[in-house]
Amino acid sequence: SGVNYGSDALGGAINVNSFLLPAFANTPVWEWHGDGRIFFESSSTGIGAEGSAGGATNRFAVMFAVTGGSHQDVRGGGGKDSHNVLARFFDLPTETVQNILGTRMVDTDYRSGGGTSKASYRVGNTGTVTGFYMRNEQFGIRRYDRLLGGDGRYIAAFKPQILNFGYARYQDVIANDIFIEATFSVNQQTDGREDQRFPNSTMRIEKSNVAAFGYEFMASSNAGAHLLSIGGEIYDEHVASFRDEIREGDIANPTRPRVPNGSRYTSFGAFILDDWAAIDDRLQITGGLRFSYFSAAINAQDNIIGDTPMVPSSEQSYADITFNVGTTIQLSDQATIYGRVARGFRAPSLFDLSETGLTGGGFEVSPREASQFKALIGDSASSNAISTGISWDPLTAELLWSFETGFRWRQ
Repeated sequence: SGVNYGSDALGGAINVNSFLLPAFANTPVWEWHGDGRIFFESSSTGIGAEGSAGGATNRFAVMFAVTGGSHQDVRGGGGKDSHNVLARFFDLPTETVQNILGTRMVDTDYRSGGGTSKASYRVGNTGTVTGFYMRNEQFGIRRYDRLLGGDGRYIAAFKPQILNFGYARYQDVIANDIFIEATFSVNQQTDGREDQRFPNSTMRIEKSNVAAFGYEFMASSNAGAHLLSIGGEIYDEHVASFRDEIREGDIANPTRPRVPNGSRYTSFGAFILDDWAAIDDRLQITGGLRFSYFSAAINAQDNIIGDTPMVPSSEQSYADITFNVGTTIQLSDQATIYGRVARGFRAPSLFDLSETGLTGGGFEVSPREASQFKALIGDSASSNAISTGISWDPLTAELLWSFETGFRWRQ
């Protein structure tokens, strides 16, 4: 629900699915179980329910789960909201704001629903094939920080907000001690926005659909005191997007979306990892090496409005090798010292590239073209900007060095 309070609330969020498959049974006869839960939340007068059912035989296991909830407007501590526009812009006291709007944050209500399914089939004595699918959707989501809780806009809504995620995975042990895992996944997210500052101003409607196809493989095995792992992954992302501006007469005028339609972002990675118990578990050394490659492509022909391309065609790629080396020394049963050195790498995302020149709030020149033309940075983003004389540098990957050492004592 953090989306209600600004997109930054989503940063670093991890979606965890807590529903587990039932264990394989000892007989070919199906064994079933299920549970349910109803919840109530006082701060938003929210209510919801979830339920799951699962069954298993000695070869097959399956589970299904559904969840849904409805939340009303949130009530802050003491019914107060210091960021409300009536307090910020009109300097009205809290009591007056509460008399006008009540003690709850208007337009923070929303609803949500979703379902999950998972199945696993045992292949031979050691192998399993697993399938998973999840769908979640939120309804009635609005940006409270841009409405009465901040900017005072007329409309600031997120719709639709849909997640579809699924994967198929094969796991097995071959040649007695080599564990292998292969996965194919699809992550499809739909994000829509509606924004209007005043009742008679331009309304902006934007929708984007991102589909990411993932291919992963990993193998690991014990070799004496070493645990070796190797693997690789490919993720192929495709973006379909549009943006309309509705002015007087309710006529929709297509404009450039934040991320260009038809954008593609591909990443490839290959790694090797070794965990080495060097001296009778007293000295443990870990080392990892990874090669990463990222490619972004945008086609001007996918973004034509009125016979004119709204963005230039662009292709950019980034590659790097990173590593991680660490050691742990057990001095005694109580004392341990450890250290680690690592080098990190982050390529610009498709959103980074879009916001710095390809579309959205940027210019109709790609970052690479701006560098080639020896563009200069202005002192502001306005049409009256004055050149600072500072050259524009092309967007590059971010690099990070990390050093860590420490001492542990356990009594």
